[in-house]
Amino acid sequence: MDRIELRPSANSAAVPSTVTPRYQRQYGEQYQLKYDLRERLIEEVGFDGRVTRYAYSKAGHLIASRAVTDPRSTGKSGKGVDTLFDRDAFGRLLQETTPDGITTFRYNRAGQMTEAENTHRKLRWQYDAAGRLIGDWQGNAEIRHEYDAAGNRIASLLPNGEKLRIGYNAAGQFQSLHRTPAGEEVEQLLAEISRDELGRETQRLHGNGLATESQYDPQGRLQKMRLGKSSGPVENPLSGQPLLERAYGYNRSGQLSQIDDSLRGTRKYHYDALDRLTQVEGPNPEHFIHDPAHNILAAAATPEEAKQQASATQVTGNRLKFRGDTHYEYDIHGNRIAALRGKGKKLQTRYRYNSKHQLIAVAQYRMDDTGEAQLQRETQYQYDPLGRRITKSDADKRIEFLWDGDVLLQERAAQAGSTDTEKTRTYYFEPGTFKPLALSENDEIYHYHLDHLGTPDTLTNGSGEVAWSVSYKSYGNLAVAHCNEVEQPIRFQGQYFDEESGLHYNRFRFFDPECGQFTQQDPIGLLGGGNNYQYVPNPAGWIDPLGLKCKEVWDVDAQRWRNEKGQFIKKSKVATDPDTAFFWSGRTDGVGGQDVAWEIAEQKGGVTLEMILENRGVSMPNWDPTNPSSIKAWENISEQYAANVSGEVRAVVGKNMRPGNIWENKELPALMGNVNVTKITTVDPKTLKETVVFER
Repeated sequence: MDRIELRPSANSAAVPSTVTPRYQRQYGEQYQLKYDLRERLIEEVGFDGRVTRYAYSKAGHLIASRAVTDPRSTGKSGKGVDTLFDRDAFGRLLQETTPDGITTFRYNRAGQMTEAENTHRKLRWQYDAAGRLIGDWQGNAEIRHEYDAAGNRIASLLPNGEKLRIGYNAAGQFQSLHRTPAGEEVEQLLAEISRDELGRETQRLHGNGLATESQYDPQGRLQKMRLGKSSGPVENPLSGQPLLERAYGYNRSGQLSQIDDSLRGTRKYHYDALDRLTQVEGPNPEHFIHDPAHNILAAAATPEEAKQQASATQVTGNRLKFRGDTHYEYDIHGNRIAALRGKGKKLQTRYRYNSKHQLIAVAQYRMDDTGEAQLQRETQYQYDPLGRRITKSDADKRIEFLWDGDVLLQERAAQAGSTDTEKTRTYYFEPGTFKPLALSENDEIYHYHLDHLGTPDTLTNGSGEVAWSVSYKSYGNLAVAHCNEVEQPIRFQGQYFDEESGLHYNRFRFFDPECGQFTQQDPIGLLGGGNNYQYVPNPAGWIDPLGLKCKEVWDVDAQRWRNEKGQFIKKSKVATDPDTAFFWSGRTDGVGGQDVAWEIAEQKGGVTLEMILENRGVSMPNWDPTNPSSIKAWENISEQYAANVSGEVRAVVGKNMRPGNIWENKELPALMGNVNVTKITTVDPKTLKETVVFER
């Protein structure tokens, strides 16, 4: 069980100089955040003991941080990696200094960044009078943009001379994308979208004459998908036999429970009470075992293999030490620095990082009979001032990347040591998303076909023939390559597959699909959740395009859910499996409350509302009985929880309860009115005596 405590520092006087919230795990590991009296974070201690200290200017701006490399050191003199921040009077960052070099930034009068430069690349930006980006220079590459009166980007000119035209419907939603190759005048259609009256995509016409149709259930969830030849205009139905058909099913909690795929077969998904994926039935079966901190201890084809794997897996501070025959090593900052495999650990992959914890090199070694490491291959990476990867190079070739914000735009490949580009690839994404539409390689066009998560599993060429098709395992590693005529590195949204390491570059970090976790800790710390290596709570229903976990938030005023883009969503976040729901209220002789209910629920394989909210990454206002907005939000979510449970329900209820408590006034009446509830049993928090108070 995780809990948060608020304590003054040990050396505090009557008025403490610091306050230290402690986030504590079931295993006793703590995450500590120390603040000064001005509520500024001055020290951070991770679950693994990693220490980071912060310093501020008189104006309150962060001017220095130190990642302590000697955990035994104390005080400001502790050895570590220093990062210095120079700022202007407005607090804007002008210069960042690390042991690897200096990064500089410049701004215009409106406060918009106009230049950024580090050792590897200079970036420049130009804006129009309305503050919209019209010029984007990345090194010597220039990208130009145009906008309509509503502020939608309607055209782009790429560095290779290619022109893009983007269309929108009357509601401002993306409708079409066309390209005009350099030196030509005739446009090529890449994609055209039709939508229903709710704005949902119903058909996507691809430039090769294929079309994807989508249907939704009454809850707005994707129910069916068909890919086939278009019979004409985009609004017309498909003609002939479809190339691919899919049907999606969901359980009572709104989770994906089944996919029927005409090419790949049927896969069924099973979850535990915390909504974690535990089993996948069908082709390429999978069984997962998780620990209380949401680390994946096992991922195997059979339950027997999973149990055997989990019994040997070691995790400390959320760092996976080994699984199967692979052992992992980490540096003091929590970055994976080695993966050792095979008999005698003779196959070794070594990882090297810069002072910003960005992966800058991956090297494969084979140990010979004398114990000497023989280098097989090394790949190096470079990053621009915004942290985007801009080069990947080895002894044979060099690839340079260009970006459109956080989305990959183009890559140019050349032989090592040569300046002549051999191959140019352009990636076309749906505006404002990480969902790919098409790919061009030296003007040969391929069209993406995606699953329910926006992950490409099929690529068709200009003639509508399949050029690439795969089946994935749950965490994104390939299970089967059905067709592989063209290289296709895009994986989960925001991820790029590196064949040299097997990792997925995920913008701010790297993801290992074999382990189902990141190789570096979350740069945003606890804001990304309690486990700094976790990818997502459920890979069948969540994505993390930036490698920074996003949370869905309860809008107190609107009393609705918003996603990470601020859009309202209909998905219920508090439904759970039958016979697993726990409620709580009051105390008996001082014993009770949220923590006690949490422990009892865990022991009985159940969940409380708070457990669900934390595991699903849902933010709620702090409970404040004097704040009407706080009361309203918690009453609403509690009633929603009670309305979605089923089977036998338990409530950890003490003898002494607050007048007007939510249990008696909201939850219990809602439970009794819920026709899916068969029994309500109360549990005394002190004696654990159970009493049936309602039975249908």
